[in-house]
Amino acid sequence: MEAKKTTINIQAKLNPEIDADLIEEIEKIPKRDRSRTYREALRFYFKHRQDKK
Repeated sequence: MEAKKTTINIQAKLNPEIDADLIEEIEKIPKRDRSRTYREALRFYFKHRQDKK
């Protein structure tokens, strides 16, 4: 049985004035690793968000 692949695009607009530190850290991550890093961050966020409920 073949696993079904679903693609979801998520874009975040960052404000250079407010999010300068975050932009700087993101730019340090090699482009090939950014998608994986973003997925890990989302999993972390949603896991801890559920823990607070």
